[in-house]
Amino acid sequence: MSGGWKSCPKPPKKRRRTPYDEIVELCNLPPEIKELLPRRWERYGDVVILKLPKELTSYEREVGRLYAEVLGANLVLVDEGGVRGLTRCPVVWVIYGEESEAFH
Repeated sequence: MSGGWKSCPKPPKKRRRTPYDEIVELCNLPPEIKELLPRRWERYGDVVILKLPKELTSYEREVGRLYAEVLGANLVLVDEGGVRGLTRCPVVWVIYGEESEAFH
């Protein structure tokens, strides 16, 4: 006996499943389109704001539905970038849900 305690090897850490993982899993779009899904978003209450690449424009309704379903949002917007007017309103459009106002 060589002495001393041997420690048991630690089991490999499982990667925590993210909302993005769930969105990709539920998505029925072609693999090359799935790769373009946004990995980040902004959330204000029940409103989610995404930045979509142009390649996803024709799939925006499906993308909006997926993000709303997984993230529990009532409204999904696409941020076109920039602001307009004296009140500096962001340039966005609705891809899922009914238009409403969100205050932050």
